[in-house]
Amino acid sequence: MKTSFALTALLASGFLFFTACSDTSSSTVPPATPPPASPTLKYVNPGTSGVFAFIANTSLSSGNLLVLDLVASGQSASCCGVGFIVTLNTTDIVDWAKVGAGDQFHVRNGGVFDVDAAPPAMLSRLEGNQLKVTVGEKGVGAPKDLNSAPIARIAVSLKAGAPQGSVSFAVNKFQVVTPARTLQSIDTANVVFGTLSYTS
Repeated sequence: MKTSFALTALLASGFLFFTACSDTSSSTVPPATPPPASPTLKYVNPGTSGVFAFIANTSLSSGNLLVLDLVASGQSASCCGVGFIVTLNTTDIVDWAKVGAGDQFHVRNGGVFDVDAAPPAMLSRLEGNQLKVTVGEKGVGAPKDLNSAPIARIAVSLKAGAPQGSVSFAVNKFQVVTPARTLQSIDTANVVFGTLSYTS
């Protein structure tokens, strides 16, 4: 009983001491201002119905690297290969990059085609801000369903000291290799990118 009384008294005296030494004025400390958010690459996917579209691959992208998968949503025809030319209209924010630092080309096979190896049926070429890509079935393999997987992957990376702003792309040419091994041009209006920006 004495021990309980002593603890109660100690707590009471401590509370009194605390309140006596505390500032009882009505002034309040203003909340700390959070630091401004760091700018990041932000990509909004386009609509994909009935068109070829470049959509973000979130598992392969990082803060300064955006990986885009070329997909063919609603394309009924099968083919043996795809080739395209795309241009970066905004060159002070991002540049073309490889999906992986150790990749041989500025394109990676998406999974539709069996590109094989040594050498693969895949090629890319950079000409200034323009990227030229081909990817297809190696040898005389059967035509592949374009809806079965991403067709190809490309990437852009943030430039050092880049200003904040929007990035636009232009599709200059898009062709497929038909089952008869002929080239068929696709209307570039049916090949779409989303909206890319570098903002806080």
